[in-house]
Amino acid sequence: KFIEKDAKGGISKGCLLLGRMHEYGWCTKKNPEEALTWYAQASLGLNKDSYSRGSALYHLGWLYKLGRGIESNEAAALSFFVQASIIGQGNRHYQTTVQATEIGIVNLG
Repeated sequence: KFIEKDAKGGISKGCLLLGRMHEYGWCTKKNPEEALTWYAQASLGLNKDSYSRGSALYHLGWLYKLGRGIESNEAAALSFFVQASIIGQGNRHYQTTVQATEIGIVNLG
């Protein structure tokens, strides 16, 4: 109840946690569409919580890459991974490059 209250109040960490609950089915039914909504809200970073914002962007990237709750879009996934990397949360520049290579957006060869 506290997480939902925080999320509805616009607190990034609450939005992130509620997104994860819906993505993984923790204490609720799995609902990737709802997870997308809460991750997007957390990514706005209205209260300047860079950890929650970066983590939300990283999770958005994976939902877009895997097509969970939305049509798969690898270019959008990379954009979210890069944004998370710039913030310094959710992943690192190296991981972003590896992921971009794996999904065929960047060719290192």
